Amino acid sequence: MSMDIEKKEDVIEAVPINQKTEKIKPLDWILLLLAVIYTLLPIDIIPDIPIIGWLDDSFILSSAFLNILQKKTSKTNETLSAIFKFLKYIAIFLGIAIILLFIFAGAVIVKLIQG
Repeated sequence: MSMDIEKKEDVIEAVPINQKTEKIKPLDWILLLLAVIYTLLPIDIIPDIPIIGWLDDSFILSSAFLNILQKKTSKTNETLSAIFKFLKYIAIFLGIAIILLFIFAGAVIVKLIQG
């Protein structure tokens, strides 16, 4: 029982109570706001066909939100910040890959229809 209390005290000492979090720059908030606006607008890279058309919206919105989380945790928890950074780049990469895949599929369909 006393070992559990000692472990909890070590954890409490490891994370200072007064430690300030990273201040998020206005540009990061603007990017998040633009991502939300893009998600709500009917104009998209991929038209809003259920599920398929929402993919680009979800990747853009998740990238902007993960960017905010990464910046917010950069000073308090470097490991968590690195995870958010990794997930942000995965979201960006997958978003670009899916958009390119749909452009390629559209070009193939047009080519097949034309003969």
